[in-house]
Amino acid sequence: MLSRYRAHGLLGASSGGDVFSGLGPAKPDEARPDLPGRTALREQLIAAGDLIPVEVEGIRGHRFVLRDEVELLDAPPLPPSSVAFLSPFDPLVWDRKLLGSLFDFDYVWELFHPPAKRRWGWYVLPIVFGDSLVGRIEPRIDRDECRVEVLNVWWEDRFAPGRANGFVDAMRDALRAYLLLAGATRLEWGPHLKMEKRLFRARP
Repeated sequence: MLSRYRAHGLLGASSGGDVFSGLGPAKPDEARPDLPGRTALREQLIAAGDLIPVEVEGIRGHRFVLRDEVELLDAPPLPPSSVAFLSPFDPLVWDRKLLGSLFDFDYVWELFHPPAKRRWGWYVLPIVFGDSLVGRIEPRIDRDECRVEVLNVWWEDRFAPGRANGFVDAMRDALRAYLLLAGATRLEWGPHLKMEKRLFRARP
């Protein structure tokens, strides 16, 4: 349980059923007396001082941080001016409600939704720039052709990619890293993504 809180950084007591998957039920199970339940385990960690309850302005209920990381709340480090594409399994997106209330970012992994009910796409990745979630990207890896095709990109209404200081170069770096991850040599943009193709064209 401590590792889940360490991985995310601001989980609450009931941050979605799948967040604490594999740690047993929340309450004691008579059939498994060796499992005290997640609630009791959390209380033990709090009593030992390993987990510290904190309040986040605008967020209901307590969140919990590790004892060694409390000082980061008083002097948070500056976020890097880099871009990352988040996997649907990334700890930052575990708690969808916190993602929406803290970052004003609505994210649903639509893999299991019927195509007609998808708002975005099958495998859409949130785009992080610095300390903000600024958009979504849907890349498709074609290993036979050694290419990555960007099917679509959605930018948050408040974000203008061409005007954000440092974003264009950071996005190019992220795309190059994704090509490397995919074992691909070519990046292709959907025909409707003319602005993105122009902005993020790879430099020699």
